[in-house]
Amino acid sequence: MEETYGYAIVAVSAFVKKENSVLLVKRGKEPGKNLWAFPGGRVRKGERLVEAVKRELYEETGVEAEPTGIIAVTEVITKTNNHASYHYVILTFAFKEETIHGDPKPGGDVAEAQWVPIQKAIEMPDVVYSVKRILESQKPPLLNVITLE
Repeated sequence: MEETYGYAIVAVSAFVKKENSVLLVKRGKEPGKNLWAFPGGRVRKGERLVEAVKRELYEETGVEAEPTGIIAVTEVITKTNNHASYHYVILTFAFKEETIHGDPKPGGDVAEAQWVPIQKAIEMPDVVYSVKRILESQKPPLLNVITLE
């Protein structure tokens, strides 16, 4: 049975670059089952965005790193029978290359996790469209994260 929500879900994703490769995961569940994407997922109630992206990165890949800032905001709406079944607002964080620790191994709802050369990732047919767009643009962080208590 497909999950549906009456509101948009805030999610995070991790753009982790090492030399000329990027860390990608193959989704094991919907949405995006069998597609390659950045590690990421939903933000839990009461969880800071930076905490969420670090948690998702570790849960899905076993890799730890420190984020530098947000490089993209993506809105994803998927429809089933002309009705929205998923509506995500995804904040993609870049990470400091010198802080990357660990070798990728799949965890959580991920089927595979690996370093992929950036050009190869752009050319792969089963990479999420928004991921390709981010890889093609290769921008420094757009936004700093400000947390208010």
